[in-house]
Amino acid sequence: MTPTGTDAQQRFEAIWDSVACGIAIIDAETRTILAVNPVAARMHGADPAHLVGKICHQFICPAETGACPIMDKGQTVDRTERKLLRADGQTLPIIKSVVKINYQGRPALLESFTDISLLKEAEEQLRELRVAQVASQAKSDFLARMSHEMRTPLNAILGMARIAQKNGDAQNISHALSVIVTSASHLLGLVNDVLDMAKIEADKTEIMALPFCLEHLITQVCTMVEDDVEKKKLRLGIAFSESIPLSYTGDVLHISQILVNLLANAVKFTPEGGHVSLCVEEAQRTADSSELRFLVRDSGIGIPQDKIDKLFAPFEQGDGSITRTYGGTGLGLSISQRLAGLMGGKITVSSVPGQGATFVLHLTLPHAPESPLPPVPPHFRCLFVSDDAQLALQFQGIARRLRLHADMASAPKDALTLAQKGSGHDLCLLDLDLLDGQALPLAEALSAHTRHTAFMTGFLHWNSMESSAPANSHFLARQLLPTAVADLVRTCAAQREEASERGQSPDFSQIHVLLVEDIDINQEIFLGLLAETGIHIDVADNGRAALDMLRAHPRKYDLIFMDIQMPEMDGISAAQAIRAQPHIYGTTPIIAMTANAFTEDVEKCLAAGMVGHLSKPIEEEKVLEAIARYCS
Repeated sequence: MTPTGTDAQQRFEAIWDSVACGIAIIDAETRTILAVNPVAARMHGADPAHLVGKICHQFICPAETGACPIMDKGQTVDRTERKLLRADGQTLPIIKSVVKINYQGRPALLESFTDISLLKEAEEQLRELRVAQVASQAKSDFLARMSHEMRTPLNAILGMARIAQKNGDAQNISHALSVIVTSASHLLGLVNDVLDMAKIEADKTEIMALPFCLEHLITQVCTMVEDDVEKKKLRLGIAFSESIPLSYTGDVLHISQILVNLLANAVKFTPEGGHVSLCVEEAQRTADSSELRFLVRDSGIGIPQDKIDKLFAPFEQGDGSITRTYGGTGLGLSISQRLAGLMGGKITVSSVPGQGATFVLHLTLPHAPESPLPPVPPHFRCLFVSDDAQLALQFQGIARRLRLHADMASAPKDALTLAQKGSGHDLCLLDLDLLDGQALPLAEALSAHTRHTAFMTGFLHWNSMESSAPANSHFLARQLLPTAVADLVRTCAAQREEASERGQSPDFSQIHVLLVEDIDINQEIFLGLLAETGIHIDVADNGRAALDMLRAHPRKYDLIFMDIQMPEMDGISAAQAIRAQPHIYGTTPIIAMTANAFTEDVEKCLAAGMVGHLSKPIEEEKVLEAIARYCS
């Protein structure tokens, strides 16, 4: 039976009212809404009559008012993900399908759309779940690595301590103590990495801008990896152009931390006999600043290209085998990259597997006023011996800047001739690398005519030859710089006076110190470190006991070392009580001792009336510096 017009109309209206998706009919010419079904009205949140006559862009695709894909771009079908604007101003994600139709004798568009908000929510939940799973796995892997990394030095510390307890032989005890110190230092490094990452994540890292000397920075960071370089028999080189300014303003501690980490990694992943270098380049200079590149190169195992992106992610390393073979937490590079970012810089890396890697620290640093070169003693005579013409020219320029009298020789025979004339030289600089093994014999021959000898070598790791070097020998990097030479000259000139001064130990016998510490082993360590100083030390187990001792003897103590976390009364409370009643407890300076390393912890100590802060583990030198400062 062929349906009549009335039947067709009834069937259309039944479908129109019952279909599960929203439907709208749009006039093709005016782009106005001619009709919407009940589902579309409900999705909009208003009566259908409210929508009829509105421009379609006011209802569907509110952010898209450009050409219509069907009417303007010639598409026959448009099926895309869009937005539906609700009456309350919220948007609803939809899938929209559009086709051309004739409606009441005129061209129109039939648009159908389905609510996909639940699907979007499910997709977002799935994405968040995947991210959480990846993060959880990364943290689980990190905890597993940390457990391994920490247990290894702890096992060495405990094992060697037990061996020392069982065997009282002096040699065995000395070896055990050496292993314990090395293992404890490694363990402390792990803890510091975790603390650094925690500070960065909590936005607690402070960037300090202070003047510093580039030469001193490079020397310092290379010296810090010197022992590991020498153990693996690596060649470590430094280089930077003479034209680069030496004085800058920046966070030298964090720059040093980054470079030490990059150098330590280079040393770790370079096989025995390989080479590592640190070069400084000036990429660009303005009137006020320089864009510097610190390049750390090695001849190590290299990094596959697909692993480079993982290097700077927290808790990540190139792959698991790297961790098992070389150790490490996977935090060092992430910390370094974040520190570089905080200073407005970045770290880049390039590598060829099996041929090594190059890490580059990019920093733009303001220039600082050039520090005047340290004065050199008048009439100081120097003998320079090298067959490297470029090195000789470099030294001549430095000598002119320092107003240093210098004789130059390119061969041992000429050096001996110059040394034998006159009253001798105060310092002889010998090129250790370019004298065909004649440097040491020449130094012996010159010793009768020179007071000091300095060997210029490829870098600063010369421990292996110190035993064979003549008396009064020094070592200097071949990358000569004015400050290094000036410092060496001043050291040589003042060595006798400085040695005399060092031989006079300060008199601490009249100093009385109060240690407030609740842990027995920490008390024992503190007392042991100062056992030979002559300082009188009393111990209180907590803040309450300290108050009792100060009340009984308010003027007895010259300095108080105060732990922070203690039972009965903590260090902050004790310091506040002391400062609140100076007529009862006295005005003795208080130094905080705590494992808390965040800035706000230090600020709490100072706010409580303390004058300084020492981080645990306590270093003997810093304790003595505090005593000398506040008890002099």
